[in-house]
Amino acid sequence: DMPNLPMQKIGVDDLLGVAVYDSPELSRTVRVAADGTIRMPLIRAQVRALGLLPGELETAISDALRQEKLLVEPVVTVSVVEYRSRPISVAGAVRRPLTFQAYGQVTLLDAISRAEGMSEDAGPEILISRVQPGADGKPTTLVQRIAVKTLIDGADPESNIRLEGGEEVRVPEAGKIYVVGNVKKPGAFAVRESTETTVLRMLAVSEGLLPFASKVAYVYRREASVGGAGNQMEIELEK
Repeated sequence: DMPNLPMQKIGVDDLLGVAVYDSPELSRTVRVAADGTIRMPLIRAQVRALGLLPGELETAISDALRQEKLLVEPVVTVSVVEYRSRPISVAGAVRRPLTFQAYGQVTLLDAISRAEGMSEDAGPEILISRVQPGADGKPTTLVQRIAVKTLIDGADPESNIRLEGGEEVRVPEAGKIYVVGNVKKPGAFAVRESTETTVLRMLAVSEGLLPFASKVAYVYRREASVGGAGNQMEIELEK
């Protein structure tokens, strides 16, 4: 028996079950080729399947059978055995990165839930990438940014966007500030909020200076450019 998958438009690499009533020699399972067509036995021309609903493909196959004069009134049934044309990948700072197919309606929260939620080092935003044809016909990648706070808190319902398939959902890790030296709690501290982060705030997070610590702090920043040596700033904590 063919599985009852949600009805949606057929795409490249989907697996279809085609049954022609009272004609077992014409009934088979076929996969949609890279050019969007399927090949049926005894039909010389390939049948276009890309972008059609199963019912529309039934009509196209019936018309082809009549044109080839193979059957007078063919009764054709098309079912989708496996969707493989709508992958959604979830990667980055999530608990279980994965790729799944977009059956029916899938939202951004659905995708994050399938990945078992975001990990503790997740950053403040989610990036959704889609590849679309550009004006010159060449593929171009569009990136949409969604703030985690508005998505999880439900402050903006429109941030829970619908995913159609073909998207890459990536959760970047939060930026880290490393506090080392003569502080009570040295370590790496994630910066998840967009609010300003100051030297004094980071000293507070690291529980302050040790009794005999120097009153001068050194801030090292790594340059954004590849191979950048970074720069150093000296800050006097007390005057």
